[in-house]
Amino acid sequence: MPPTSAAPSAVPASARRARLRLLAVVLLGLLAALYLVLAVRLYFFPPFDSVTGGLLGVFLALVAGAYLLLTRAVVRQSRVGHVLAIVVCAVAAVLGLTAEMSWLDWAVLAANVVTLGLLLGCLPRRRDLA
Repeated sequence: MPPTSAAPSAVPASARRARLRLLAVVLLGLLAALYLVLAVRLYFFPPFDSVTGGLLGVFLALVAGAYLLLTRAVVRQSRVGHVLAIVVCAVAAVLGLTAEMSWLDWAVLAANVVTLGLLLGCLPRRRDLA
């Protein structure tokens, strides 16, 4: 009789890390889409001065582009890109805290924090890249 493993239903570590990476990629993509929608809204329908709204819209469009580039880096399992994605999500979570937060601010904060946790759980190791 062949020996049986103690936990036949256990998920290998590499498969667990791949699932975490997939969830992180989906959330990074959703964050990029959210920032792009906010950029378009601020650019075309500013709630205050049109020049300030336009500048904020352009800035948020650049943030959306940065999130898309970070999503690509995580998909390609770039260690440097992965670390940059962790830093960007942490900075966005800290800078997203304001005194008067709406439900949208809370959603963005939660998405950044969850993405940060997922990215920390699937950081590529040097031996994974070889």
